[in-house]
Amino acid sequence: MMHRYSVYTTVDITPTGVYNSDERTDKDFWLKRNQQSNFDSLCQTISLRANLSDTHVEQLVIDKIISGSLFLDSNLPDHFNVWHLSFSVDRSEPFGENHSALLEDLHFVPIIPNLNETSPIFPSYFMTTGNLKNIYII
Repeated sequence: MMHRYSVYTTVDITPTGVYNSDERTDKDFWLKRNQQSNFDSLCQTISLRANLSDTHVEQLVIDKIISGSLFLDSNLPDHFNVWHLSFSVDRSEPFGENHSALLEDLHFVPIIPNLNETSPIFPSYFMTTGNLKNIYII
């Protein structure tokens, strides 16, 4: 039986499929490469505990008021970009109670900031706790 999970983050994790290219022919090469790097970092960290399948990423624009306590950063603008990664794993509870083991694994995993994020103060890590929390797991 497959179990479905959702990750919401203010980190740009757009999967572009760009790993190498001739930089001279693609003006957006570094943006696409860095977005893919963030996606890979997230998926590889999750894969330490379970095999991911059926991954899907979508970019959303969230209203600060609606997000409530999901993202605590008081410096967020009224509307900001959020990426939603959904995926399945083949076993139940691989990430611990309330996803505590996965949250611990992800805390301070390096990311490449300043891509398509809208958060003005942005750490160069996945932050799973505190006022600069930028990732949430359901």
